Amino acid sequence: MKELIKQYANEVVNESDVFAHQVPSIPLYMDQVLMMMDQMLSDNKRNEDDKIMTKTMINNYSKEKIIRPIKGKTYPKEQLIQLLMVYNMKNCLTMQEMKQVMQTMYLDEQLDEAGFLRCYERLMHFKEKGKEVLPNALVSMLEDDLVGNKEDDLVTLLCLCTVSNQLQKIAYKLIDERFRASKDAK
Repeated sequence: MKELIKQYANEVVNESDVFAHQVPSIPLYMDQVLMMMDQMLSDNKRNEDDKIMTKTMINNYSKEKIIRPIKGKTYPKEQLIQLLMVYNMKNCLTMQEMKQVMQTMYLDEQLDEAGFLRCYERLMHFKEKGKEVLPNALVSMLEDDLVGNKEDDLVTLLCLCTVSNQLQKIAYKLIDERFRASKDAK
């Protein structure tokens, strides 16, 4: 069972990522943005029919000021990086929480396009480190006597959900304590 979990963890941490140097420097139209994300992040889908992002999602992120509003009909590199950041948060945080985080960052006048790019590059560096650490960390936390029967499967699932919930609560604490400016500015 531990080997199976390690295999799953290795598969998950080795899913597609878009590195900052792969983001086009020329502005992209909406269809090009969707195509780029779908092609470069396709193996992150749980089901083949899933969408990485949709036109509606991107429009909502822009309307809610989770990403900076576009000028014209194209998305420059800065907004593409912001969309990739949102992509990394959207399964963990609500729209309101993402808005609180991103608007706090937009209020920080020191965080310009280069600052967002640095943040994203640091995220990719973190993910690379996670590829080395996460599979072994998960396996070391699981019980030694798991053999893979249904009871063990349930215990393993519950343990993984617990870790996920704990990490999400840590993220919530960070939002509540470090990303207040946008919330209080309303």
